[in-house]
Amino acid sequence: MQLTADSLNANLEKGVKSIYLISGDEPLLVQEAADAVRAAARKAGCDDRTVWDVNASFDWDAWFNASQNGSLFASRTLVELRFSKLKVGDDGARALKEYAARASNSLDVLLIVMPKIDGPTQKTVWFKCLIDAGVHVPVWPLDPARLPGWIRARMKRVGLQPSDAAITALVDRVEGNLLACSQEIAKLQLLHGSGSIEVDDVEASVADSARFDVFELVDLILAGQRAKVARVVDRLREEGVEPTIVLWALSREARQMAQLSTLLKGGDSRQVWQKFRIWERRQPLVRQALRRFGLAHWQAAVQHAAGLDKVIKGAAAGNPWDELLELALGMAGQPALSSQLSAATCREVSL
Repeated sequence: MQLTADSLNANLEKGVKSIYLISGDEPLLVQEAADAVRAAARKAGCDDRTVWDVNASFDWDAWFNASQNGSLFASRTLVELRFSKLKVGDDGARALKEYAARASNSLDVLLIVMPKIDGPTQKTVWFKCLIDAGVHVPVWPLDPARLPGWIRARMKRVGLQPSDAAITALVDRVEGNLLACSQEIAKLQLLHGSGSIEVDDVEASVADSARFDVFELVDLILAGQRAKVARVVDRLREEGVEPTIVLWALSREARQMAQLSTLLKGGDSRQVWQKFRIWERRQPLVRQALRRFGLAHWQAAVQHAAGLDKVIKGAAAGNPWDELLELALGMAGQPALSSQLSAATCREVSL
């Protein structure tokens, strides 16, 4: 069976198939299609998940044997195969063909993510066997004529009500890059919240590209790159970015990291990532930060952010940008904030 990306969600609501092959070179749409399958598989009872990254030295026998060793009492599993290149090889072709032949007898769900499937590959036996046993979702780049409608729907999803002129301006800005478009929409939502968006809002947001550096700043903090953190904060100050925008991003991240510090200790990590909408490519960065610092560190950052809010509002003494720099460096691991954590009086923060 072959489905379009647009019809995938509706099909998943009718039930989960044994095999899903998602292919394409549009990263955002491929990721979202795969996320939809993952969510449906969890809802269908796939409590476990295994991920296999396929490369030139991939052991197909090990994968096939592992996929066939489930017992009567084993949990249902979502099995993922990720291909960075469209190269299967003889061993892979044999393993995939045999898996497809037995898929109807398995409770597991196989999710395969590949680059765009070319013509010769579509004629191979292994590909035809997979499609006969499951679902192929080819993800194509959006036709330019469909891009305005896609942008409008995506903006409405986050509470934005764009004018036709605003959409046209955004189309011209992203030039068909959906990931960039998604980032621009996130920036507009951050700057304006819910409500109408006019062409002036889009042009101002795009022109002041430094405002999007709040997202870069958060990632640099999680990576512990303190020198770069300081440079970004300085650039935001020089560009006249409102301190409240930076504080919003930092306090949101600190509170989220505090919650993750607790939830990832005993909960189902897949459900946690889904709840906080943290995509897989960002999960290693978050895990790295969580390994460096524990709950107390992020609680201290939340406390600092609460005090900084008073400074920005004029209810407490201090320079907002100096405080923002200290907060950002502290979250990244600067001793100034870390030293606060040694105090036994560090009070708990309501999360």
